[in-house]
Amino acid sequence: MSARDGDITPLSRDAGIRHGFRSERARILGQLAGVRNLIALSGDIHANYASHLHVDFDAPSATPVGCEFTVTGISSAPAHEQVQKLVDASPLLNAFGLSKIVPEFDTNLRATSPHITYAASNTHGLALVEVDGDRELRVEFLEIDDVSASSSFTAPRSRLFAVPSGSATITPR
Repeated sequence: MSARDGDITPLSRDAGIRHGFRSERARILGQLAGVRNLIALSGDIHANYASHLHVDFDAPSATPVGCEFTVTGISSAPAHEQVQKLVDASPLLNAFGLSKIVPEFDTNLRATSPHITYAASNTHGLALVEVDGDRELRVEFLEIDDVSASSSFTAPRSRLFAVPSGSATITPR
């Protein structure tokens, strides 16, 4: 069955949902440029990302227009795990050697997307967001490797980021 017949795989479904929208994104971010302390908080990508927002990501200006923090899920499978299962189950994708590069996803993403300050696609967790008056916004990603094994629970890793008020620059702490 093909995607046209209604058998949409997770890979093809996500490609349709998240791929593109370049002109719409540019129009929205262009209209929001100049908004003081522009922060986007999002989720449902099954990964943690801290990113700078630009009107045109192919020709980013020196100063971003805002910042975006995307949080993974606490119990859903991380993006890395989902992609690895998909690749491992496909003889064609394995024949192209993709199984060997899935573990390098975050490294490759950051190398080709300079606006991404932090990427963690193989973790569960949550984020705590704190606004400190007119000083700064802080986002703390609390990351856990495996939520299914209660006997091997370890304390979550903390990744802390701050955006000073009036700035659109993410500072790791």
